[in-house]
Amino acid sequence: MDEHLYDDLILEIRSITKGLMGLLILKNVLFKAGMQYHVDLHAIVDASITVKEGHDIAHKLKTYCAKKFLK
Repeated sequence: MDEHLYDDLILEIRSITKGLMGLLILKNVLFKAGMQYHVDLHAIVDASITVKEGHDIAHKLKTYCAKKFLK
């Protein structure tokens, strides 16, 4: 069964990504299935930037989180 008992992990994800340049809001969905955590991040950026700039921010976010959590 899936569970949702990890608010501290969600707060940590939000905290470490808070300073990423260009990221306005980070919404995340985190759930545990079996022995694994699954994270689906929704990055909201300024509407006045280009699509490429938005994609660049998303890639930085993915890389940053992978380095932090996939040790």
